Amino acid sequence: MPGDPTPCREKAARVVQLAAEMSDPEIKKVLLDLAEAWTQLADKIDAANKIAGDLLTGRNTRSRLPGDTTQ
Repeated sequence: MPGDPTPCREKAARVVQLAAEMSDPEIKKVLLDLAEAWTQLADKIDAANKIAGDLLTGRNTRSRLPGDTTQ
């Protein structure tokens, strides 16, 4: 399996907390952008885990490439 998204979500939450403590709007924006990046990474890990799980259990529902005759 690709990994655990929990640490990414924890980092995102911590960065949001830091952003809330900042008075400088530029620093706040940078921190919120960083939190969004951590959240997106966690979402990608979730998606990769689902795909890996589907492949391991034979539930590959993704479209096959043209000419692919595998079952």
